[in-house]
Amino acid sequence: MIKQIDTAKNGKINYSEFLAATINVQSFMTEERLWMIFKRFDVDNTDYISKQNIGDAMKKLGKQIS
Repeated sequence: MIKQIDTAKNGKINYSEFLAATINVQSFMTEERLWMIFKRFDVDNTDYISKQNIGDAMKKLGKQIS
């Protein structure tokens, strides 16, 4: 998932990359709502979504991912 979105190729998803990945849903998503969703993944407040952040978020939802 990260490799598909990570245009900077640094192994992390920054906010701009996150917005670009959600372009199809932006017609009904406000900037504020997208920021809230982004921050749910960026739990360590680094302004990036790492592999660990995704794993932690999925665990909270009861999902195990590799």
